[in-house]
Amino acid sequence: MGIPASRPVIIICDNSALSGLAEIGELDLLRRLYGKIHVTGTVLQEAIHAGAPVSLRSLFLSQPDWKERVSA
Repeated sequence: MGIPASRPVIIICDNSALSGLAEIGELDLLRRLYGKIHVTGTVLQEAIHAGAPVSLRSLFLSQPDWKERVSA
């Protein structure tokens, strides 16, 4: 499954979607489906906040190459 290469898709995620995927152990789903996700600085700050799911914080603190920060 995934998006055909002829149709580029830009995925911009908010923290609700990321936290939900973290809670069910599927954070890698967006990368598998779309290759890269884009998050704003605000979403990044929420993702690394002490109250965020541990798996989400770990992922964003590790700076994966499939996540890109964009300005809002």
